[in-house]
Amino acid sequence: MISVAENGYRVEHVTTGARQLAAVEALIERAVASDTTQLTVLHRDRPLLRWRTVDRGRPLHVQSITKSFVALAILILRHEGKLTSLDQPVGEIVPAWADAERRAITVRHLLLHISGLDTTWNGTAFERSRQKGSVASRVLDRPVRQPPGQRFAYDNAGYQVLALVAETLAGESLATYLDERLFTPLEIDEYDWLRDEEGHVIGPYGLSLHADALAKVGACLAAEGKWRGDMVLPPDLVEAAIAPRVQRRFEIIERERLEIDGLPQRGAERRYELGEHAYGYGWWHGRTDHPLIVSTDLEKRSQAQQTTPRLDAYQQVDTPHACFSARGEGNRTLIVVPELQLVAARLLSGDLDPYDTSRDDLLDLEAHLELLTSAADTDAGAST
Repeated sequence: MISVAENGYRVEHVTTGARQLAAVEALIERAVASDTTQLTVLHRDRPLLRWRTVDRGRPLHVQSITKSFVALAILILRHEGKLTSLDQPVGEIVPAWADAERRAITVRHLLLHISGLDTTWNGTAFERSRQKGSVASRVLDRPVRQPPGQRFAYDNAGYQVLALVAETLAGESLATYLDERLFTPLEIDEYDWLRDEEGHVIGPYGLSLHADALAKVGACLAAEGKWRGDMVLPPDLVEAAIAPRVQRRFEIIERERLEIDGLPQRGAERRYELGEHAYGYGWWHGRTDHPLIVSTDLEKRSQAQQTTPRLDAYQQVDTPHACFSARGEGNRTLIVVPELQLVAARLLSGDLDPYDTSRDDLLDLEAHLELLTSAADTDAGAST
């Protein structure tokens, strides 16, 4: 293990040869350029790289990666028999949803963002509600826009309802429930979870972890539920969590901006197809590509943000390996490449603009990771 402290950062990595060292240095260069605070890379359950600020500090906000943990909690509840079925109507668990308008919505619909509920109450509206008090009462009142199961619409508030479902079935805080079943077995003892004034955890984006801890979760999933030889999660639960279930076509919509006599007018519209991604229960799933943002024209991305759901502004990078990932705003990322037994977790401090492309360069991450893994294998072979 080599440990170096310089320029305000601490770098620790295992190296067995020149090729691996070159790959590590290339990845570190991108980490510096993208204002990364913590980056951990694991290969076959051993650390290849730990890069962080010298001051470890408090756990970092993982933003929407939180959703992946809420989904795991729901699947654990199902495994334990506390949830009858993923197709159980939410109204049977949360009485406020037993009305005629919402009684067809199931737990599965919420997991997959296909509930049909109004999704305008996301982002800043959700955060204002959290700051005012109870989130729970507000998320339960949203109107239904279409029958469930017809359309994917990324939904923060739906995952808040899932957190309420999980706490109701568990009979305790979601953080406490996962501590016993996930965090403690993975030796994760530093984490935090935002709560509203009534004590409910914030399900869409409330969790904070260190990158090391996040990488442990990825390694456990890559190893079909095992961590250091011990079974933490049942293999069938892991398979259910990460399997692709909903296909989502991504596009950028660019609209011409016109002004006539000082008044804005609707201009011509052009669409840029960016291909498809699949979504599982809280996890993005790629076939030969991965769902990480790469640099695109900032003005085009700004226009796309105004005219389409934010996810539609994400572009893809072709890679030769299947992977699954969890993502949070600001390019917070956990990426798992099972074929390579490779895991990378990248976090940053603060709430940075997710459309700032200066932070996208690091997330041409698969190329760096594959180079790093290839170098590790080659150098290890040369030393035997």
